[in-house]
Amino acid sequence: MGSTLQMDLYRTGAGLFLFCCVWGCFIPTTTYKRLGLMAHSQAASMGTMAIAAGVLVQHLSTPLQEWEARIIYWGVWVSWPMIFTQIAAAYWGANKMLPIAGEAAPGASPWKENVVAVAHIAAVLGNIPAWAIICWRL
Repeated sequence: MGSTLQMDLYRTGAGLFLFCCVWGCFIPTTTYKRLGLMAHSQAASMGTMAIAAGVLVQHLSTPLQEWEARIIYWGVWVSWPMIFTQIAAAYWGANKMLPIAGEAAPGASPWKENVVAVAHIAAVLGNIPAWAIICWRL
């Protein structure tokens, strides 16, 4: 399971980096550029995190159980919806979850703000247990 998980994490990280590069070309098309730049930066940092998780998984002190590997995989994968909602926020002007990046944005309708919030909360709730397992097993 370790090598499969490792490759899945590498693929996710590489995909996030590729997405970061492509999305960077579209930032000028957004209504709120700082929110667009935030999505770009977040894709790069989450790509780095996914690759780091892949590297660390191969150095764990004991093999992962199936459920632990699933938590790590989905905990990292949940970065994708978060990044897509950041892109949506750059067009919608949603600023409740990202008040610094969305400083110039007026805010969006409640359902749009909720979509962004749910994706960000899911990312946090996915990443914390994933990284707790990695740290515990090192």
